[in-house]
Amino acid sequence: MLKILGCALIIGAFGSGGMVAAAYFRRQVAVLESFLRVVSSIGARIGFCLTPLEKIFSELDDQQLAGFLEEARQIGAGKAFEICHEQQYLSDSEKNLLGTFFRELGTRSAGEEKTNCDYVADRLSAALESRRAELPKKTKLSRSLCFLTGIMITIMLY
Repeated sequence: MLKILGCALIIGAFGSGGMVAAAYFRRQVAVLESFLRVVSSIGARIGFCLTPLEKIFSELDDQQLAGFLEEARQIGAGKAFEICHEQQYLSDSEKNLLGTFFRELGTRSAGEEKTNCDYVADRLSAALESRRAELPKKTKLSRSLCFLTGIMITIMLY
């Protein structure tokens, strides 16, 4: 009886590890969507209203990026991006793209800023579409691999 209980616990532990990995992949997509909304919002507000950056960041509100936005209001977007925890969910190319964008934000004319925002938003949109397409495959794969690893270990121990 204890062996069966132990087997169930092992399979359950590995299965939950697969669920955590799947949640990580979903969080990657959510963070990328949030950064896309922020960049698009900045571009729209600069392009249509010529709103100053301080006011833009004070009006932005996103649950996924709450820490980043709070830091951006206090120390600036470039420094805030360097220390934000949401970076862990981005690929290296996305980190470089957004890091450069936020560091250079406010150093150009309004027209150039709007063009840069559009460029970054297009690149993020392409990355997001790729991530969305991969999401079902990655989540299913991570859950399956972890569950099957648990079964394999159970068989070896039993």
